[in-house]
Amino acid sequence: MSTHHFNAMPLMHHREITVTGAALVDDCVSCEYIPDFYHVSKEMLKILFKCKKPDNLVMVTDSMSATGMPDGQYTLGDLNVSVKDGLVKDKSGTIAGSSVTMAKGVFNMINAGFNPVTVLKSATSVAAKVMNLKKRGILRPGYYADINILDSKFRYLFTISKGTRIN
Repeated sequence: MSTHHFNAMPLMHHREITVTGAALVDDCVSCEYIPDFYHVSKEMLKILFKCKKPDNLVMVTDSMSATGMPDGQYTLGDLNVSVKDGLVKDKSGTIAGSSVTMAKGVFNMINAGFNPVTVLKSATSVAAKVMNLKKRGILRPGYYADINILDSKFRYLFTISKGTRIN
């Protein structure tokens, strides 16, 4: 597993592939990606999606405790951070996490032209598979599921958890 692929990883070079490039070409390696377009650009995510098979792409949020909160000042452990337009930075300006939700990540990726089926699988069934979570990640009788309901533009509406609607 390559966590948070491309983010804070060594740059590839034509003479040195580094772990960043090695993960792209190894079919045994799954790659996590953060869909906020701050950690990694859309163009780099396009490279990732062209290099990896759909069953090796895993959406993660890197979200911190201010997710869903308005822009402002927050703490991340002992670190003071600011959140503006979903971007979390420390006082030096370094990215210190994300405030993107899975629903917003799905929306971002599909709105940017990524394949909706691949994106949705990367947030559900593939994520469950690589974490070895049994009976999760797909809608099937006997499986556990919380269901996020999205509108026709893939915007989050509500969640159904254990048969109960949660707003």
